[in-house]
Order: sequence, then structure tokens, then C-alpha cells
Amino acid sequence: MINRDRLRDLIPSPLMKIKRDIYRPLDLARSAARLRSMGSVSTVDQAWRVANEFRGWGDFETIKPTQRKSEVCGLLELLQVERASVACEIGSFLGGTLFMMTRVLPGDAQIFSVDWPEAPPSLGSFPRSRKPFHESFARADQRLSVIYGNSRDHATMATLAAQLGRQQLDFLMIDGDHSLSAVEADFQNYSRFVRVGGLIAFHDIVAEDTERLYGYKFGAPDVWRRISRQYRTTEFIDAETAELRNGGGIGVIWWSGAPADPPMRYRERSRSSEPQRPGWYREP
Repeated sequence: MINRDRLRDLIPSPLMKIKRDIYRPLDLARSAARLRSMGSVSTVDQAWRVANEFRGWGDFETIKPTQRKSEVCGLLELLQVERASVACEIGSFLGGTLFMMTRVLPGDAQIFSVDWPEAPPSLGSFPRSRKPFHESFARADQRLSVIYGNSRDHATMATLAAQLGRQQLDFLMIDGDHSLSAVEADFQNYSRFVRVGGLIAFHDIVAEDTERLYGYKFGAPDVWRRISRQYRTTEFIDAETAELRNGGGIGVIWWSGAPADPPMRYRERSRSSEPQRPGWYREP
């Protein structure tokens, strides 16, 4: 008997794509209904359990978080203490943390997700069809808006600004492109949307072996070391993260409204006679 994986190898991929396209609306409806049926969730631990146990269909098979439990649960408990109700996550991927936010933030919370389905595979690409599924996470009186695009594109930032209107974010999660220039850009470009006293979190602040594992160096550790001296901060670092040091750990700042000092390499460049770029946070 041929197993399912072997069958996929035998059937031409265009036919498999047609089949997925035909079944996608049904897969979406069934997956959203199953997620709603998995019981009421009122605590961070319950949200973690549902996010890990859920199994859907097709493009919507999983929402398993790519975080360590103690780190993301600690962060979400902090959001509850700080009464965050307007939040944005850059880099939602399969939606695990996004789902958990909908379950632990207030019933009238407004949540935004900024992500890039067409990102290079090394950054974590995913089907564009997941947008309505992620937006279905919102509880009855919540609003969840998924914005697709490169976070560094002006059109992406303009879309978030338009949807926010006069509001400011209580919480910003930076977990998109992990390169140094991208982390710096997301911090500079999106911190302006955060209210004074709001929270800005950085994922993967403990990452020393990522070039071997992922092919490039993660930028969050460098950014975190530089800015953590300039703001009130807290960290969520699991024992496994501290031991392996190959990714993970969440650093949080309380945003003061004052921009962080730019990296030394840009300060040095500004003293030179070279033509200046529009800003240190742009792609070098």
C-alpha cells in the first residue's frame, strides 16, 4: 500500500496544487471551527496548550509557536500586568504567538500582524492563504488585522499607520527578518508607533551559533546589548536557551520615546566625508 507521502511524489505537482486550491476554502472553515471548539481559554498556560495541540487541515495544519514556553508565557503575563490592548507583532509566521495574544489580551483588544509571505525561505516563508485564518483568531469584540509585506517597505508602514489612526501601540514584538540591519530597521521604523511607557520586545536575543545553523548571523543580540543600557528592561531567558545559546530569549524595553543611540559604525561614518545615507536604520 502506498503511503500518503509517497503518493505526493507520484502525482504531478500541478495536480496537487489544483487539489489544494479546490479544498482550501473547506480546509479554512474546518480549521477555524476546530480551533474555536477547543474550549475557552483564559490563562497563558491554556493558550500555550491549545496553540501546541491544535491540528487543522491543508495550509492551516498548525499554529505551533516557535518560542520556548517559559519565554513567551512570561512575556504574555507581562502584557496582562501592563494592561496592553493595542499590539503589533512583526513576524507572526504560523501564528502561534499571535493566537496566544488574542486569548490573553482584553476582549476589545486591537492586534496587528506584519509579515512577509514571500520572504526568502531562510526567513520563514508561508502560504499567503493563511491571512483569513490568522484573522479568524480574534475573539468577538477584538480586531485583528494581518498586513502582508516587507516590514521595511514604506507601503507596509503606511498601511499600519492608516489602520492605527490616532491610536498608539501598547506593545510591539520584533521577530521578523533576523539580520542585524532588519532588526535595527524594525526598531527604528516601528518604535514611533509605540506610546511612551509601552513595551517593545525582541526575540532571539541569545543567539551565538546561528551562522552555522541558519546561514547568517542573527542581529537581535547585538541590538539588545546596545540598547538595553539605555532603557528600563526585563528579559525572559529559558534555561535551555541559556545553555544552547543558538536562538531564543526575549528582551523587553519600556519605551521612553527617546531614540536609541545609533550603532558605533554609523556614528563613525557620520564623522567622515562620505555621502550620508538617509538614516542609520536603512538597509546598508
